[in-house]
Amino acid sequence: MVKIYIVRHCPTSGNAERVFQGAIDTPLSEKGEEYKELLSLRFRNIKLKRVYSSPQGRALSTAEGVAKYNKAPILIENDLREIGIGEADGKPWLYIAENYKDFASAWDNEPWNVVSPGGETMREVFERMKNAFIKIASAKENDNETIAIVSHGCALHNLMCYLLHGDIEKLKETDFLNHASVSLLTYDNGEISFEYYNDNSHIEGSKPVKRPLFYS
Repeated sequence: MVKIYIVRHCPTSGNAERVFQGAIDTPLSEKGEEYKELLSLRFRNIKLKRVYSSPQGRALSTAEGVAKYNKAPILIENDLREIGIGEADGKPWLYIAENYKDFASAWDNEPWNVVSPGGETMREVFERMKNAFIKIASAKENDNETIAIVSHGCALHNLMCYLLHGDIEKLKETDFLNHASVSLLTYDNGEISFEYYNDNSHIEGSKPVKRPLFYS
């Protein structure tokens, strides 16, 4: 059995500006740095064996916060990266809604059918996040250990959909994770049991968020 904490990265300047961050990166915002320190304090007495992170800067910075006090090594797992949306990457959400209508409409209404303009499909993201999780959770070196996984909003939305439902067409029924949120589960020979989901109790006044939509 392995105990796994799943963490969404802290807020960035791009999040504040409503820019779609897929392959691009922006640094943690002032609020993000505050959240990072609160995450550090939350994990200070948790004995993590390893922290697995997306290679992107906003996730790696968050992973550094998670590992700050327990000194767990941070291992980069490329398949934990955010969805790549090609030519729309880095554009404001409003611009995408106006100029990539098929993408935006699918995102809002049938996210499992999203096809990015020159990037990934949502089904590709679902499969790589599922496979990355299984590889990490079933690794021999993680047996009977406690680890953490740090990734991104859309990527983790797909992972949670897989863990909760096993079916990408349940994406709209899967709650989106808050920035800097923590979820805890155990994985035992393919059996998954959640202890809690999307918890932000370390951040005062935090409220659950809805899945971000283009036409909202």
